[in-house]
Amino acid sequence: MNDIVTILTAGAVLYSGYYLARRRPPQPSSAGIAHAAEQQKQLPVQPAGGWLREYPLGVPPWPHTYVYSSHPLSAANPSQKTFFAVFRWHFLRDEYLDLKGNHSYAFALLFDLLAQFDQHTDSELLSSQINRLSIHYPFTKTLANRQLAKKINKHETQQHPQLPVYLPAKEGLIIEKIKESVTLSSYERELLRHVSGGENHFFNIDQCSRETAKLYLRAMSAADYSLRKSNSSLADEIAYVANRAVRSRVKFPFNSPNYTSLLDTFVKMIYTNLFRHCENTVRASYGNARRLNTDLNTLPPDCQRAFQDRLLRLLTPVIDSFTTLIEPPTHETEVALNMQNSHRWKSPFAALVDHRLQDPPLFYQELLQLLQLNPLSTSQKEILLAAATALLPKNALLAASCYLRYLQLSPQDPIFSSKKQPAALKKGLFGNHTARLAAFESIARQLMANQQLESALAALPEVFSPDRRRIQLDPSAVIELQAQHAGTVALLNTYLQDDVAEVSQQPAPEQPTPPPPPATDPQAALLQLFYNNQYTLSAQQLQALAQQHQQMANHLINSINERYYELLDDNLIDAHEDVYSIHPPYFHKIASHD
Repeated sequence: MNDIVTILTAGAVLYSGYYLARRRPPQPSSAGIAHAAEQQKQLPVQPAGGWLREYPLGVPPWPHTYVYSSHPLSAANPSQKTFFAVFRWHFLRDEYLDLKGNHSYAFALLFDLLAQFDQHTDSELLSSQINRLSIHYPFTKTLANRQLAKKINKHETQQHPQLPVYLPAKEGLIIEKIKESVTLSSYERELLRHVSGGENHFFNIDQCSRETAKLYLRAMSAADYSLRKSNSSLADEIAYVANRAVRSRVKFPFNSPNYTSLLDTFVKMIYTNLFRHCENTVRASYGNARRLNTDLNTLPPDCQRAFQDRLLRLLTPVIDSFTTLIEPPTHETEVALNMQNSHRWKSPFAALVDHRLQDPPLFYQELLQLLQLNPLSTSQKEILLAAATALLPKNALLAASCYLRYLQLSPQDPIFSSKKQPAALKKGLFGNHTARLAAFESIARQLMANQQLESALAALPEVFSPDRRRIQLDPSAVIELQAQHAGTVALLNTYLQDDVAEVSQQPAPEQPTPPPPPATDPQAALLQLFYNNQYTLSAQQLQALAQQHQQMANHLINSINERYYELLDDNLIDAHEDVYSIHPPYFHKIASHD
């Protein structure tokens, strides 16, 4: 009994010593960084969508570059280092800031967490931190998992050098990857065990690997069931092709070790090729233009023909029949796929233009969702330029909003470069209107300096507000004219007094303004177009509507002005430098009158 008490006491002492010796990651020691982090506690952090939060002071630009060093902060400037301290402070408290495409902060945090592990040596803490970093900033996942395994394996090897580090066999990598999300039978495990390789960027995405394996298992099981109806099986057909390939190469004795080894190589080659056909089908379903090579050039020509006739001819329609069961990509999968292919946005953007461009506000909202799925700054800039060009004939204000977002991602570029798209946007948005151009450039320069996008977007409508023609009188000229014609005015007043004496003192009743005639279809369509575009139209928009109704643009404008002139005592539609506008109170007045 005394021995048991002694052992328990010693164990408690050892555990308490380990717990007290274990250190947590220290906070940044720099006084300037600590002060900046302390200030962020008082700032309201607003959600930016999903689990990321908007940082109200703006993220200092730090574009992503390939990480060649484990100390990326050494290349950062003071403002970037200050924001990194804020970003790290929030991360350690389970608050995740939206980096606005500046991925270098996440990679810097990754290496910072790895460096802190050397001090606290808490594997569970490091694994939890790396897991949260990979979930909220998925572009770090591949590098983060690799560095985590390297760091922990090195630590465990130092602690237990006699224990080998377990690495799964190459043929078992697919099973290891999907076994947590897919329940496999012994037959399905056997089908996957024959597949070798499988390591590529597309397959490393969890949903892509899972859907590829599910499609492969469904197709192979269905093909095997069909073959068994004709007294054959999938394994028999594959063995037949592989045996012909072995016999055509060498003359090993049947069932000899060399024969069996080469036969097993060809069997795995065929299973792997069928697996690649399934992966290519999933790639096509997920909009990935890259395809795996499925040529079996190592097989003799007669064996390739046998493979086509006995296997692919049966399996290709079976694979196609199961494509409807492929689950659509999740938000995380879309982001990961777009990180791999910076041009993948073009297909959904084309569909967006085809189905939503006639409703510019709805198009703009869905465009912002597309930007969230494409975190690469190069992709976002291309999307915004294409969107601004598409919106230009429909809504100048939204086109300018897209271009402001583009400029926020390119703070070092000129506001309007000489390249084709920026030059065309400048001409389409402003033409010869120098005042509007100057106001827009002022907003853009301020945005590129402080990265306050919301303030810039709020100031943008003032740039595109319609100009009203104003008549200014010169008081000195009026006084001069009054002095010149004072005698004439006095004589006219004498004549008017004589006439007034003869007229009845009872005033005539005021006649109401006659209502304007009803609007024609082209007139109503043009007024509706003005309303949809915030009471401002370009010459191109006016000409397009006039041609649609087989009208002359100027004739249509004049007919509307004549229709409402007696009601407004002014022209309803004004023209100024190829820009046509309606004063909003005038529009409301004719709308209530009609």
